[in-house]
Amino acid sequence: MIDSHQHFWKLGKFPYEWLQSPALAKINRDFLPDDLQPHLAACGIEKSIFVQTQHDLEENRWVLQMAEQHDFICGVVGWVDLASEECEQQVEQFAAHPKFVGVRHVTQDEPDDDFIIRPDVIRGLRILEKHQVPFDLL
Repeated sequence: MIDSHQHFWKLGKFPYEWLQSPALAKINRDFLPDDLQPHLAACGIEKSIFVQTQHDLEENRWVLQMAEQHDFICGVVGWVDLASEECEQQVEQFAAHPKFVGVRHVTQDEPDDDFIIRPDVIRGLRILEKHQVPFDLL
């Protein structure tokens, strides 16, 4: 069995504004592979797919490095800057890693309601299609 959507975070490494809510006080601490693995094992889950929490290329690098150290992390849905002129280079860089399985963008946090239909973003989505990289839209 595979857990198809989970997150890791390390306070201080990235800004996790969403963790500042009083309702999330119990989880407002570091949450890393060694925290997750016992819970997966207790539920009979053998593998897990990380899904990005940041619009930050460094999070991709950080989690892919953890995925190399933890076999149970079988996939990483990361982030690339769809609006960037460097989008294709970013996609090629991360897609070369065997555990990089997709891209997600949290559009609900975008100040521009038309973000996803902007020409520069459409160009980025076409790059994902060209490289057959799945896209997760939130």
